[in-house]
Formats: sequence, C-alpha cells, structure tokens
Amino acid sequence: GVQTCALPIFNELIKKLDLPKEQMIFVHADYNIEKFINEPFVVKTSEPFVFWLRKYKNYNVQEKEFDKLFLLYNRAARPHRILLLSLLQKNNLLTNSIVSTGKLDFEYIKQWNKNIYNNELTEHDLNNLKTIENYSPDIDDLEQYNPASYINTDHYESTFLSLVTETLYESNITFLSEKIYKPIVMQQPFIVLGNPGLLELLHKKGYRTFNEFWDESYDGETNLVIRTKKIVSILLRSEEHTSELQSHHDLV
Repeated sequence: GVQTCALPIFNELIKKLDLPKEQMIFVHADYNIEKFINEPFVVKTSEPFVFWLRKYKNYNVQEKEFDKLFLLYNRAARPHRILLLSLLQKNNLLTNSIVSTGKLDFEYIKQWNKNIYNNELTEHDLNNLKTIENYSPDIDDLEQYNPASYINTDHYESTFLSLVTETLYESNITFLSEKIYKPIVMQQPFIVLGNPGLLELLHKKGYRTFNEFWDESYDGETNLVIRTKKIVSILLRSEEHTSELQSHHDLV
C-alpha cells in the first residue's frame, strides 16, 4: 500500500516544494527501510499498534490449566492464512484449538493455490476449507467488526500458545501489528507466520522468543509453503508432547 499509493504523492510533493532530503521525513510501519535508501526523503519507522493494547498492560494472567493447544485468529482471508488453515486442517490440528476465520472467496483461493502455493492444496483440501468458513468463537460479525484492540482473556488462558498470522507475509516488508503484541501482553508463548525475519526483529527490540523449546528456523525461510510447513511440524510435535503430559497427569 505504501509504495503504490503514498510514495508517488509524497515524491510529487517533494518536487513541488524543492526541499532537501533531510527536511522530508516519511514515517511508516515497515522496518525494512533499505529499499528506500535512494528515495529523496528520510525514512523513520513508527509502530503505534502496541499502544492499542495499553489497557491490558497490568492484566494479571491467571494460573490455570489450558485445554487447547493453540489460539489462531484469522479475520481477513489472506494467502498465508488460508494456506496455514488448510495444512492445519489436513493434519487434524484444528480440533485442538480455538480458531476464527472470516469469509472466504474461493476464486481468490484457487488463484493463490496456483500462483503462490504452487498447487500445494488439492481439490479435497479446498473443499474442506468450506467447513471452517466465516466462524468466530466470540465475535458475531468479523466482516463488520475488527477486534484489533480487544483481547478475549479467556482464550489466552485456555490455550498453550498463540499461532499468530500477521497482516503480511511477503519477504520485502517487515511489519509488526497489534497481533504479535497480544500474546506478549498476555504472557503466552507464540509462533508467528508473517514476513520472514519477524523474530529477528523482535530480538533486536529486546524480546526473547522460544528457540530453546522449538525450532525457530522458520523465521528465516522465504518460501511461504516451506515456512508454513515448518510451523505445522512444530505444532504436531507440540501436540504429541502435550498429549504425553496429559496422559501422565491422568495416571497420577
């Protein structure tokens, strides 16, 4: 959006005003600023989304046993989200989760499968997606209402980890939204499917993630299908491990 809409307008303004580069500052939320190095303006990254959640900063997370493996919110249908949902469904992982999905446009999904997923999804996979379309466990109308600044605390307390599908997945952008900060605020482990390098960016910002518990090499994988499959593999191993722990708990 920035490159196709705002930048031409901004560049035209610079020409009209005839200002030196250091006096024109372009503020946006993309941390991948190297691509702007030859532009006639200075780039500064702004990240307002974390402040949307400030009312939860003192929330006291309750100590209680989770009964689901992961929490996964998907309001808008985007290529990376649909691929992940389908692969989770194929591996029978959605039954052990709290999941929301928005309305699905299957003409778009078929194009994504051909042009982005390299036909990874079968016709059977595509048909199965219809069973999870337009469903939310807490919001009546995801098309009309965007719960960006809302946290359902019960969902976080009843799941082991958050599976975060960020807004974007492309390799030429590094973008963090409120989605990644919700599990951080709720002190919950997370796996994120977004732009490659998001975990690396969080490390630079001072956050610790979870590479001592599972393989986070998915963060550096630029191929969307491979990156998504790596994440599904982590969840399969996590489900197996939590099942073992539950079995042990039942025997005690």
